[in-house]
Amino acid sequence: MILSLVALLSTAPATDVYRIDMPGPGDYESWAVDHEYDPAESGPIIITAQGENGSSVQTWPSPETLDSNGDGKFSVVAHYPKALGTVTYTIAVGEQATTYRPVIYQQQNRYILPLAGNTIVSRGLFNQNGHGWYTSRFAYDFLGLDKTYAPMTAPEYSNANLAGFGMPVIAPADGVVVFVEDRLPDQEGEYDAESFRLPDGSQAYHGNTVIIDHGKGEFVALMHLKQGSIRVAVGDHVVQGQPVGALGNSGDSSGPHLHVQLQAGPLPQGFPSLPLTFADHGDQILESGDYLTYRPVNNESRPPSE
Repeated sequence: MILSLVALLSTAPATDVYRIDMPGPGDYESWAVDHEYDPAESGPIIITAQGENGSSVQTWPSPETLDSNGDGKFSVVAHYPKALGTVTYTIAVGEQATTYRPVIYQQQNRYILPLAGNTIVSRGLFNQNGHGWYTSRFAYDFLGLDKTYAPMTAPEYSNANLAGFGMPVIAPADGVVVFVEDRLPDQEGEYDAESFRLPDGSQAYHGNTVIIDHGKGEFVALMHLKQGSIRVAVGDHVVQGQPVGALGNSGDSSGPHLHVQLQAGPLPQGFPSLPLTFADHGDQILESGDYLTYRPVNNESRPPSE
């Protein structure tokens, strides 16, 4: 599968814009554009995908249609048939136009799924409910499942009765730990936004987190981990499959899950996410609803949760 990075031909950073080949029926390719323009401009928004085999044009009557804040910024997620053979993607607002050109992005490292247990993708790419920003656009949320692929071990909803709560989280590849947060309690019962407020007043939406530098400009962030479960410290060298923590419900989380994202920097916020595939699951982009069977690797040092 080809993963693509769309290089921005204007002043906005190219790393804000990506393109991927989507799996499944339809044979589509998708990308997202974070567009900036002069908010003084009026007139329609015209978006043109120009391909080797034709073109597609979309029109909105005014900038306010996509830019409800009127701040000169809006995001567009585009889906086009591969048969179009898109070469350029142009956004025009009034008299201003910016053209984007797709170039190939190659994932630099081989990763495995960082959960030692069966899982389902509960939220995938371009999801506007939490994964719409450029920092998490290519993130995955995974729910842990038991050996029969059931999400719960008892009928009453609680962290303890969720099959994934406490499931071992493992290093997706060799690397060096560059960030650890393990102070935050797990959400239990009614959602509490104050539970992830730090002493300086900021909020750690990411919850308890481990970020690993895998080299070549790629970092994997493992978020919402169980409080007290983290088994590594900043500066530790880890090997692929090594346990680093456990799936939890900390931070801005409405239920136990693991948020995983490949990103271009060492902190939980502020860096663009990158397309991520897993070698033990076909090196394919995953979609919401995909079930994944646990496949242990040789250097895992403890079994998955039951």
